[in-house]
Amino acid sequence: MRRQRGFMLIEMVIVLLIIGILINIWLPNYIQIRKKAQAARIAGDYLMIRDAATMYYSQHGQWPDNSDWGVAPVGIDNYLPLGFSWDLRPSLDIRYAWENLGLGDGRGWSEYGVTGVSVYSGDNGLLKAIRDVYSGRAIYARGFDGTGRLILIVQAAGGTAGARTGG
Repeated sequence: MRRQRGFMLIEMVIVLLIIGILINIWLPNYIQIRKKAQAARIAGDYLMIRDAATMYYSQHGQWPDNSDWGVAPVGIDNYLPLGFSWDLRPSLDIRYAWENLGLGDGRGWSEYGVTGVSVYSGDNGLLKAIRDVYSGRAIYARGFDGTGRLILIVQAAGGTAGARTGG
């Protein structure tokens, strides 16, 4: 009798089954690690924006005005690194906006005001990872279209900043 060369069908099925099990174990961990790395980058961007806004405030006596998604507020780019982007698409589904909701408007401090960086994304898993990585105060809102928005607070009414809130 001659010996057959190659794999039998059952051997191929077993090998493919083992590969499938390994991928099912590895893939969720890879996705989670990748989202945490992206979240760390966004938290780093937030720190740069926070510092730039604080320098702007120290020189102008008020916080920058609101900005649209993906657009820097007027005058703040002078305090950010050259080439800093407020719109990270297409590499990440992230856009930033500056929110000035009643603080430093020249009329004094609002009792309910907040300034901060809004992070907008359709990837709610990424927004959750940002919340997990970020150590300061945050407000989360989910849109009806499935997109999300996370406001990373720079300054809140009464001059408080830094304590973690939000869900």
